[in-house]
Amino acid sequence: MLRRQGFALAGPIFLKQFQTVPCFQDVTEVENEKSYRWQPLERPTVRPQETADMPVLSKFYGIVIRMLFARALEARFHAFYQDSELVVGIWPLRIIDGDAPARVRQMVLEWAAQHQQELLSAWLQCEFRQAPIHIAPLQ
Repeated sequence: MLRRQGFALAGPIFLKQFQTVPCFQDVTEVENEKSYRWQPLERPTVRPQETADMPVLSKFYGIVIRMLFARALEARFHAFYQDSELVVGIWPLRIIDGDAPARVRQMVLEWAAQHQQELLSAWLQCEFRQAPIHIAPLQ
């Protein structure tokens, strides 16, 4: 499926319009000629300090745990470590998206298993637009 100019394309049929940051640029200048090749753009990375709408739940071993509530999504939290990000589902406990070193993934899942009820409680607090509680770090 191709994404271009805010539409999802499947062959010649437009499926639906969506808003996203473009992942490709389609026009490049080559010796005063326009070339219509697809070239990947650099995806912006989300930094923990740039996410004011994502409250910090916990910090341990350089990992920052944040939660962003979205009614349409399942209960989840984000784990940031250096330039990597993991999106972790709370119930059932699993990695939904992202990439991080194996040790970081293991520590995040271990921490989440220890604090699963607190994470669900924090998700519910975010649903009611309340600040979530701080959760103890991994020990």
